[in-house]
Amino acid sequence: MIVQSKLKKCVDTKLMIALIIVFFTLINATYDPKNPPVSRTGAPGETTCQASGCHNGGSFVGTVDIKGLPSIVEPSKLYTITLTQKSNAKRAGFEMTALGNDLLKAGKFSNVTGTSIATNVGREYIRQSNAKTFTDTVSWTFNWTAPATLTMGDSITFYFASLCANNDGGTSGDNAVKNSRTVILKSSTDIEETSKSVEFNIVDKKLVFQQTDFSWIEVINIAGSKIKNSINKDQNILDLSNQTTGIYFLNYKLENSNYIKTIKFYLP
Repeated sequence: MIVQSKLKKCVDTKLMIALIIVFFTLINATYDPKNPPVSRTGAPGETTCQASGCHNGGSFVGTVDIKGLPSIVEPSKLYTITLTQKSNAKRAGFEMTALGNDLLKAGKFSNVTGTSIATNVGREYIRQSNAKTFTDTVSWTFNWTAPATLTMGDSITFYFASLCANNDGGTSGDNAVKNSRTVILKSSTDIEETSKSVEFNIVDKKLVFQQTDFSWIEVINIAGSKIKNSINKDQNILDLSNQTTGIYFLNYKLENSNYIKTIKFYLP
């Protein structure tokens, strides 16, 4: 009887261990992709989740973008951002960071259900806490509060990546898509100094300026992505010859000035 009792206890213990293993296996499959590690947004100096030793081998196609941000944001104002991924994958997750020109945290994220926030080396990240299943698109909505000021320049770039996963509980057969969006932090002197401007002509898709006293300059497309942030000061030209016809925004700051100016122009 004693031998049988010990044998029964041994069988019960093994059964319990097996059930625990099955339980956690199912949990892992359910939350694939898991809450990602930090520094996987595709920002300068970062990879995405499609990295060595992580997710790889996938061939899904898709796009990821955000809505809810104007091209010029107000200092200390809260904005509701919706990130949407469209793909032929089965499961998805995301991660985002917002950086100033010094490549450090700009503003502050506040999470809602389904997201979490983490920090690392002067940067803040918002990411999914649970993966989502595709029905053509998936999206997450959360909040971001613009900073009161920036330590360098006036632009803020949001870098974000989303994982296209096959939902098999592993890391193979998955790949990432990424994007970025640049906005301008409005200066307190924008309104009172709107008369200050620059003049330029467009010749063969090149912006030819009549002045050179820029402290910084950048061009943003209609989708809000930064496409150019330097000027040939020797020739006073900003070359956009590789861009398509359409509407663009020129953001600039002049030397010895404390304001930012935005000009909307059409590139023929």
